[in-house]
Amino acid sequence: MLEAAVVPSIPLLLAAFGVMTTDTGISIALWVAVVMLALLGYLVLWLRARPWWACITAALISALLGILVILLKTALY
Repeated sequence: MLEAAVVPSIPLLLAAFGVMTTDTGISIALWVAVVMLALLGYLVLWLRARPWWACITAALISALLGILVILLKTALY
């Protein structure tokens, strides 16, 4: 699971080096994580040879879970 943090860390590193603002880096990292969740939700069912609509549904549910976490983080801080 540690590898899952590598891709969203790239925008954070770019923000740390001054390529973009900190807020922009955090926003991009959060949305990259949501996209990764959607891809993983899709791929899990695709590898199990499920119908296309089930794969899309799993991707949407996974992405909505990530968005829910972002909204809760925003509401609590």
